[in-house]
Amino acid sequence: MPESLRIGIALDMSCEYARAALRGIVSFARPNHPWTFHFLDHRAEKFLEDRELRHLAGVVGQLYAREMTDLLRTLRIPAINLTNRRPNPGVPRVGADDLGIGRLAARYFLDRGYSNFAFLGLSSMNFSQQREAGFAAELFTAGTSHASFSPWLAQHQLTESEHFDGITRWIASLPRPVALFCACDSFAWAALEACREAGVAVPESVAVLGVD
Repeated sequence: MPESLRIGIALDMSCEYARAALRGIVSFARPNHPWTFHFLDHRAEKFLEDRELRHLAGVVGQLYAREMTDLLRTLRIPAINLTNRRPNPGVPRVGADDLGIGRLAARYFLDRGYSNFAFLGLSSMNFSQQREAGFAAELFTAGTSHASFSPWLAQHQLTESEHFDGITRWIASLPRPVALFCACDSFAWAALEACREAGVAVPESVAVLGVD
């Protein structure tokens, strides 16, 4: 029988993406890989303090911070990253084709005859940047463009606590009907709540498409 290995799992179990990833990891491991799982805190500050790390044969998880993967590299522990929130070159990543997701979203809206397009996300998140880039590229190919929340946010210099109010104001400024592509479901939820509070009809005035 193959040797049992201790594998660290660093996932934010409050979100469905992480729970689905865990199901996939367990499905891969059983019954051919006799792995023993050690659950790590996905938050960087707690992850870095975990004394069990040096006893692990590998780590799979949402390794958001470079400090996390730098530590694993120092300890010579193989790592697989399951998030694209921040660029982390040199670490193998398993995840979605974010550029392809953006192109698919644009094609979905184009095929339904929309002529006004918008993207809700944050440029500080790598997956958001790439999904918007794919969205913009497909729209450009079709001879059109989109409104983007990040430049509007920077222009208005809103704090993080003012983001929701900013989303409401930004959506109100868009031409309608508008096809709104959101970088992830968290942004889509915020967009839907903003539309509800402002009395904007969904999908008649704002068609909202989320990811994940």
